[in-house]
Amino acid sequence: MTTTTTQSATAEMKSPEPIGSSLSQEQREIVSSQLQRQPGGTVAGNEVRYRDGTTFVAVEAGVLSLSQCTSGRFCGWSSSNYTGSFVYTTGTGITRSLSWTARSYSNNRSQGARLYNSTSSASTCFAPGESRATIGSSYYNPAKVFLSSSSSC
Repeated sequence: MTTTTTQSATAEMKSPEPIGSSLSQEQREIVSSQLQRQPGGTVAGNEVRYRDGTTFVAVEAGVLSLSQCTSGRFCGWSSSNYTGSFVYTTGTGITRSLSWTARSYSNNRSQGARLYNSTSSASTCFAPGESRATIGSSYYNPAKVFLSSSSSC
């Protein structure tokens, strides 16, 4: 089971290949920016992988789509309509802190998911299989997500 949580700023970045060895300039900038926002990831191609199971995928704007959120994942995209940088997490029956920015979401799981706003003062439920091409600004920088073990949130 993989999960999502914020990494410590003191974590050391490991890189099996140099950033940029096979990436476009835009992807290199996206990866560098991600590592500044959330240090501690391992770079593998255009992905930044964290110990907690979070995977950040650096792509050029407009490259990704809803089809990138494969079965079993709760996903977010940095732009509306499932475009921009892509992040996801998996898991069941667990609440995870988040450190991503997203404008569209998909819960491609057979269980519900509850997304909490940046202050955890409000939440919104994603039914199994539910996707939202846009979401209210209070959920752009969510605090956490509860990945339910049932079809309800």
